[in-house]
Parts: sequence; C-alpha cells; structure tokens
Amino acid sequence: MYKGGLIQQVAGSRLVRPRTNASNAVMAIVETPRLVLRPPIGSDVEPMMVIHQNPDVIKYLDSHVPGDIAVAWRNVAIMIGHWSISGFGPWTIVMKESSQIIGRAGLWYPAGAADVELGWMIRRSDWGRGFATEAASAALAWAWQHVDTDHIVSSISAANTRSIRIAEKLGQRLESTRVVDGEAIHTFGIHRSAAMTSPPVESQV
Repeated sequence: MYKGGLIQQVAGSRLVRPRTNASNAVMAIVETPRLVLRPPIGSDVEPMMVIHQNPDVIKYLDSHVPGDIAVAWRNVAIMIGHWSISGFGPWTIVMKESSQIIGRAGLWYPAGAADVELGWMIRRSDWGRGFATEAASAALAWAWQHVDTDHIVSSISAANTRSIRIAEKLGQRLESTRVVDGEAIHTFGIHRSAAMTSPPVESQV
C-alpha cells in the first residue's frame, strides 16, 4: 500500500487504494519512447502557465480562461498535493528530445469522486504528434499496475473531437452524457478486464 494516504469518498462508496508504495518519485516516473512522465515539482509553474495561455489549449478546460502565475502555482500545488495524499496523480510530461515540458497527463481522484479519472493536456505547438495518446496510454497502463481500481473514466466535452479520438484509442467507450452549464460532457470509461485484452495503442493523435 502507499504510505502517502488515502482519499475517503462519500459515505457508502469504496476507497481506491494504491497497490504499491509508489509515493517515492523515482518509482512513479514513467518513460515512453519519446516522453518522460514525472510527478510535478515547483519549477513546473512557469511552463504550465505559458502552456495555458493558448486559447485552443484551455478551450475545453474547466476555467476556459488563461490564468496568471498565481493560478499556475495553485494548479501545480494541487497536482503535487494529489500525489502526496493519494500516492498517484497527474504527471508533468517532458519531451526526451528537448527536455521541455509539453503538458500534463494522469490520474485525478478528489474526495467524493465516483471513479478515478484520466486526463491529458498538451501544449498547442505539439498537437498532432501523438504525444497525448502516448502519455495517456502510459498513464493508464501504470494505473492498472499500481492503483486498486477496476474502472477509469475520462470526462470530455462533446465538441472536443480530438480528445474523444484519443479516448477511443485507449479503449474507452462512451458510458454517459450530462449537460453542464449548457455544454454536453461525455463520460468515457474502461474496465480493467477490457484493458487486459485490448491491443497496444498507436500514438497517432
């Protein structure tokens, strides 16, 4: 079990328990052919702020508006805190070739959540190179090995066709749709049993 703590959900629901002690940052680093996924650190604040200045990047995020350095600091602090509390969370994505931070991807499970959620975000200049698929696929594979959950979801705007394609490449299937502030939000999900029988993911998006 992780030593970083657990998140208690609403009464009557289950806990999602990490399978191993990966609160150690070294154990939680994930490598793909082109990327390194590592737990966030304080120096990620400025590059994350810059990435979030692009209107295409933030179009389907909760805020829909770019934030200043203070907002970026809070966001990175939340990511770091998630790892500290849960033993898993969102990774910072670093490109091996340039050592540049190009986004984030990983797991989100705040108190009261029904399921572990997988999300991803890539800076605008690197869209279309398959980085989001590559990072999300690696994060999902890590989750099945290290997080005691049988169901992982992704919440995606119905208008966000790029992320929908990525979710489908990961083997996620549309499970439900809800309307939030007039916007249709799809929930895509995958169960552990389906993931174990899925073919390898190709990074084309």
